[in-house]
Amino acid sequence: MTVGIIVKYRISGEQERAILVADRMISWGAIGVEYNVSKLEKVRDDSLKIAGVAAGSEALIEEFFGKLRAKCENAKCFDDVKQIVSDCVSGIIVDKITDAVLKPMGMDAARFLDLMERNPTHQFVGEAMTIRQNLSNSLHVVLVVREGDSLKLILQQPTFSYTPYSSPEISELSKLGFATVGTGSDSAWWTLVHMGYDPADDIKINLTKALLAKIQAEESHGVGKNTDIMILDNKGIRGIPNQQSLVDTARRVYDKLIKSQKEIIRKAYQQVSISD
Repeated sequence: MTVGIIVKYRISGEQERAILVADRMISWGAIGVEYNVSKLEKVRDDSLKIAGVAAGSEALIEEFFGKLRAKCENAKCFDDVKQIVSDCVSGIIVDKITDAVLKPMGMDAARFLDLMERNPTHQFVGEAMTIRQNLSNSLHVVLVVREGDSLKLILQQPTFSYTPYSSPEISELSKLGFATVGTGSDSAWWTLVHMGYDPADDIKINLTKALLAKIQAEESHGVGKNTDIMILDNKGIRGIPNQQSLVDTARRVYDKLIKSQKEIIRKAYQQVSISD
């Protein structure tokens, strides 16, 4: 349970860059704790720059990024990374199904696939499907990848499947220019839309909008107030030294926005003419 936001920006019409924003809330059931470790992940920072944030089970997130870093060492382009993301998620699902269902029953993958084809309603198939769906709902990832002058976004999100081994849904959101994950995702998404987010705007504009979207998302269950910021540009992937000052400024602006909305609504209902 969290919120993760990635937005694009430009500087004087130059190459696209990205801003990553996330909270630090760690949740166990109904209990949430503000943690002291950033959820923003630097995967690779050389000719191919990759960074991201994930929501869901902390154990699955750690396992995913461990696999992703290892496999992305040999990635040469965006399409490689997109396939690796799919392979990492699929690999985690297959491993969990193997450990929980196949091994206890003394089955290998070939025998299980044969069983699934002959009897798709078998108890073991149902157990495998439950594991797959639970895992799919417990790992949501958004990544930004910069390859040369091109910057693209990858979103991995939960999907329903009729088979336990089907590939996860991997979407590219490069034209939209931003992506969100976590329980605060919808709130952040709509905030960016309503504020007129434009990927062609500069870092000051889109960092402000990303922070306001994150603050708005704090209304959602499991989203904390602590905030981290990361920048991906032609110089590399890095944090911002004065990030707390930027967050505090955005929070003051957000408070003013809320007050002004209330005042606009008050003026509106005073103009309503209606009899009881």
